[in-house]
Parts: sequence; C-alpha cells; structure tokens
Amino acid sequence: MASRSRVVDAVDAIPRRLQERQVRGLLSSVPERARILEIDAIDGHRNLYYLPAGCSITQWLEDKPTATEEFKTNQTAKTKELDVRTVLPRAPDRPPKLPKDEFDVAFGVRCLQRALARGGAKAAKRLVDEVLASCAPHTGKFCFIEGTEMEATLDEDRCIIFDVGTGEAKAIAYEFVPETTAVKVKDLAKFKDGKVAVKDLCHDRDTSSFVDFVGDTLTPRLVVSGSTKPDGSPENLWKLQGFRTVEHERAEGLYTVESWDSDDAKACDRGKGTAVVFVNREPYSPDLARERLERAAELKNKAVPAKDIKVGDRVRAKAAIRYARDADGSAVPVGEASVPEAIVLPGAKGAAMSVAGSADVKFVRVRWDDHEDLGDALVKADDAIVEIVPEVVFRFWAHASIERSGDAKPRWRRSPLVVGTGSWYRTSKGGDRLVAHNLFGELRKKYDAAVVILSAIEEASYEETATLYAHKLMKWDPPDAVISGGSGSTQASCISPADIGDLVEYKGSKAQVVGRWRCEDGHVYEDGRQNHLPWKRSGNEKEYCHGYAYDIKDERGTHRVDEVARVLKRWGKGTKRQSTPHLIQCGNREGKDLILAATTVEEGCEAWEKRINMRFHEAGFNRDSYIKSCTLMGACNYAAEYVELKDNTAKIAKDKFEAAIRKIKNAAKKVERDEKTATTKDTLAKVKAPPYELGGRDAAQTLSNLMVQARICEMLGDDVKVRYVRDWDLDGVKFRTTWSAGYYLQDLVRRRPYLLAEQDTGFQDLI
Repeated sequence: MASRSRVVDAVDAIPRRLQERQVRGLLSSVPERARILEIDAIDGHRNLYYLPAGCSITQWLEDKPTATEEFKTNQTAKTKELDVRTVLPRAPDRPPKLPKDEFDVAFGVRCLQRALARGGAKAAKRLVDEVLASCAPHTGKFCFIEGTEMEATLDEDRCIIFDVGTGEAKAIAYEFVPETTAVKVKDLAKFKDGKVAVKDLCHDRDTSSFVDFVGDTLTPRLVVSGSTKPDGSPENLWKLQGFRTVEHERAEGLYTVESWDSDDAKACDRGKGTAVVFVNREPYSPDLARERLERAAELKNKAVPAKDIKVGDRVRAKAAIRYARDADGSAVPVGEASVPEAIVLPGAKGAAMSVAGSADVKFVRVRWDDHEDLGDALVKADDAIVEIVPEVVFRFWAHASIERSGDAKPRWRRSPLVVGTGSWYRTSKGGDRLVAHNLFGELRKKYDAAVVILSAIEEASYEETATLYAHKLMKWDPPDAVISGGSGSTQASCISPADIGDLVEYKGSKAQVVGRWRCEDGHVYEDGRQNHLPWKRSGNEKEYCHGYAYDIKDERGTHRVDEVARVLKRWGKGTKRQSTPHLIQCGNREGKDLILAATTVEEGCEAWEKRINMRFHEAGFNRDSYIKSCTLMGACNYAAEYVELKDNTAKIAKDKFEAAIRKIKNAAKKVERDEKTATTKDTLAKVKAPPYELGGRDAAQTLSNLMVQARICEMLGDDVKVRYVRDWDLDGVKFRTTWSAGYYLQDLVRRRPYLLAEQDTGFQDLI
C-alpha cells in the first residue's frame, strides 16, 4: 500500500511455532516470481518455505553459512523452485552492497533489534536506509517483524480509501496509532457531479470529473493571486496565503495548517493538521511563501517576457507542446513529424523547476500540473510557447505522515491510496466496463492508487471483519450472522457450525472446524477425494461405521462429530469463528427503478416482490446455520430508522416493515384514485408531501428498501435477534462498518500480526 514505505509489523517475544505463524501471515501476500530481500537471515532456510514458487531471493547474512546450513538452503530452494543467493556485509556493522530499486519485497525478523544491539541507533538507521533504497520505486514494500519495544520508533499507519459504490462515491481516511486501541476514521469528501453516480459517468464516457475529485481530495490545492505584497509580518502573510501554519513538533522544517483564514482557503479545507507540502512545487516554508507572493505581486504590475522566467514562477502553455522521451528518459519537445508520448494543450499550467541557457536563448524545466508522468519537462522560454502567470499555488496532502531517511531533513509522505468498487462494476458490461477499467487505470497511473475490484465474497468478508471489530470494542457478544444492504446488492456472512462427519479440533475450551467431511460405507470423503481408513477399533470404543463418523480422538487432539447439538453447545466463548460469506444480488436501486417504471405503485411493488423472491432463492444463504443473532447495517439500518425499530426479533422487525409498506402503498392508491397522477414518480412525490408525509427523502427507494428488509427477516426466521447499526462510537471514535473499514483492518493486522494477540482489543483473533 505504500511506495518504498516502512510497512511495519511487530510481535512480542514468542515461541518458535507462533513466530512461524506470524512469518507465514507476513509473507502470505507475496506474489509469484517476486524479487525478495531477506534481511539478516539468521533463520537460514526456514522462512523460504512460506514463499511462493518461482521467486528470486537474496539472503543478507552476517556470516558465511556453514556447509550444513548451505545444504538445507539449497534443498529447500530446489523443492520450492526458488532462486536463492547470499550477500555478506562489506565490513562489520556495515550493510552489504545492495542493488538500487531492485526488490519487490524486503522483509526481516527482528533485524532492527539485532542491528540496534550491534551498533546502536546509527546501525539500525543505516540498515533502514540501505533497504529502502533497494526497494523498487512505487511498488516495493519493506516489512518487519519486531518486538513491541521498537514500537515507539514506528510511524502511524494511514490510508485513504475511495469507496466507489453504486449510488455514491466517498473518500474515507483511516489511521492507526500504535499507542491507541482503536482505528480512527474520518470522512473526507463525497463525489458530487450533479446527482450522477460514477457508474453513470462510465456510461456517459467522461470520467474526468471523478479523476479531478480524487486529486482534489488527496492533494488539494489553493491558488492565490499575487496582487499584494506581504509586509513582512506573519499576520499579513497568513492573510494573503489564506491560512495559518505551525511547524510540526516532531519534524523541524515541516508545516501543518493551524487555521483557515479566508473563504477561498476553506474551499480546500481538510481540517486542522493538514500538511502544507509545496508552494509552486517547491517544499513549503513561510519564508519561501513570502518570496513567491512578492514575486507574483511584482509580475502582476508589469509585463515580463518568457526569457526572464525564474525558478518557482508559474507558467502557462500558449501553444500545444508535444513531448517524447530522449535517451536519458527526459521529456523533451518534438516536431510535428514525430509521434509524441504526451501533448500539453494550450492553457495548461505548471511551475518552473530550473532554468538554463544563454541570455538570449533559455530553456525551462516545467513540472506541469496535470502531467505528473512527464516529470520536469523541457520547454523553450519563448513568448509564443509559454507565458508567466502571476499566481502562487499551495499544495496540501490530506493525512500525510513523516518520512525520515538517515541524516537527511524529514519530508512529508503521502498516505497510500486505495480505490475500491463492488456490485456495479461486477455487473457492468461492454463499453461501460471498458470505461470503468480505463478510469481505474488512470487513477493507478496518476495517483499510484491500489485499485480493488471487490468480489461478492470479499465485500461480505470485509464488512463482517469491520462488524466483529466493532462488537469486540463494544464488548458485545459477536453475532452469528452479519448482513449489509446496499443500492446494488446485499452481502451476508454467517457462522457455519460443525456438522456430522466434520473434523473438529479442541484446544482447552476452544473448538475449531479443521475439515468438512462426509462418510459413506466406511470411507471418509474430503473435498471429493476418497480416503479409506485402514484401521478400526473394536470393543466398546467408537469407530467409523454405518456411514457416520463417530467421536474418535487421534494424536492431534481432533474429533469427528457424531452429534451436532453437542458440538453447538460447546460452540461458545473461545471458539474460533468459521464464517461463510454470501452474496444476495438484490439492492434497493433495482426495486426503485421497477416501481418508477410501473403504471401504478402496486404493480411496481408486485414486480419487485417477484424479483426479490427470485434473488433470495438464488442466494443460497445458509438457513440451516446456527443463527440466533444477526447484526444488520447499511441500507438495513436506514429501513430500521424509518420504522423506528430498535433491537428486537426478526418477526417484530418484519411486522414493522410490512406495516410501513402497507401504509405507503395505501397512500399511493388514494393519490392515484383521487388525483389521477400520470406516473408513479408523481404519485410518490405527493405521498411524501402533506398530509401523508411518508417515504422520507426518496419514497420509491424507501419502499423498495422496506420490501427487501422484510424478506431478509423472513429468511432469518422469527426468533432470531436482530440489531440494526450504522454509526458506532468506539472509545470516542466514530466508526462505520463498511467494506473499506474491513479492508483496512485486515490489511493492518496482516502487516502488524502482533495486534491479533492483544487482549481485550478489537484486533484480538480478528481474522
């Protein structure tokens, strides 16, 4: 999720078996054929087992391996089809010479602690710097497993996720600080292009407004006209630039917003603490801001030819500039006969980063605002090509973190960006699918975004993770099922209890299903494979016979289930949850469209009810699961709020939903009879108004949603306890159980597996 970032995982001092489990989790996401660096590889061949086949591994060793160690490593490499080589330090307490920009993944197990013991903080810092430089730009990941005593040196974990849903798209910032127990969440912005959703933009073929929205949210900017010079006082400087700054207490030379002074500045307000990163593309400082404002005021009052462009000046293209790459990879203008890699159109703006040439002929390196991929592109300082613009542009980064590298000055590091989508993309076709694909590709290229195309199973799994996390922090018993409704689909997860023939492992008071089995004719089947049991027990001891697997304990401490009720009784505190995610391809927007397209509201509801029953019949939600409680979120909660429903049974919830449905439908019938409305849209508009005042903001969607929720309650069963929640208050932190929250939590605990063992937190045994 981060470019050359210190993605840090920490664990306590733990037994070998647990450490192996942590390493396995750490390396579980390593792609095939990755280029890997194992730092200070004292574990020899052991960690190689957890890597996928085809990887190339460089093992950083402190000493030359013994013949035995070398033999074991070679054997493991041969078995796993790995290409393994070793490198040794250049000198005591000096890292080996590593290739630059090489590795996809660099990982170490307690390597920082050993470096600290050998050469103190300086040695640990040198190790980090060398490894960071060896990671591939933009994609390389640097991962640690360290003891919690190192935690004070680790940065906060931050991420911005854009949830591009069927109805709306929004940006959410997630943050975890090691000293805290809860993840912080902040809603940054919602995408608004009229009332057009992103999926509809893809249908219309122009998605530029959403690309701009991502950029404005992630890296907002403020443009200030240079009409007035600062008088030297901080107050006047703050007034002219539109915001007050304060130097970061832990990073000299880095500044954050203390307050916003003008209405123009508030247009890009991301709150107190937003990082002020650049002024005309150069690292921000109050002194540099004053210089740039003075220069802009000077340019405002007189005409300055292009040949007098200075570093830091804003420039505008007056003609189309065609670019290609030279032998060094630099962007240089090309003639009309050449095939350009990019075209900067007239009106495009940028900042001058360097100036070279003679007094008569000068060339400028311009960093164009909307062409990040060009870098510092060459431009001839000619009045026919470019002109100077009297303005100052401040750039901010939402939720930036601090990056330190050796003795160099600290700098801002932009938060990783994730863009994810689900139902509407999964069901898109043809041109819409292609436009959406190109949109996500542009975001990946322009903002280094990690694009997540959610499967139905992933969406349900992430939402369940977020819900279980919230329940743990609230100290509530976890639900047996989790259901989240949306505009495009409904996601559900439920526990899957042991059944007859299943293999259950008991450890003290804990029980875990470790295999789903069925038995026929004295044979045991697992995943379609037949495995004959060559042994039998006699006498009064239980055995496999008569098509059932009886309760037999083997050397691993496992049991075959012969009585479901007995296992369910033990399924309680301390039991590891075994969940089954489901997709119900039924969202309230489909029902809204059917109702609005019908001749009458009643006809629309009948059509929607048939569609609902078909969708739920196809869903395969496990009615036979051991479900006594269910937590419902998203659109489910909107329906519950509408009928003023609190925690109750599914039967009472269903009765309330059906009563509200009847009330809206009866009002619609009366309107259609008395006022002869032409469309169901007109009918429901009057149902919303006095004297009825039914349906909330969108009566058609409310009606559609109520019908879905009634069917969900029917699916669950009358006696199931239902709890409707949307917004949570977790230790004073506002939290929402969405897929994006679950995605961040799962990613967080995989990178910091020690959190899974922390007692009485939302992270304990989370996945």
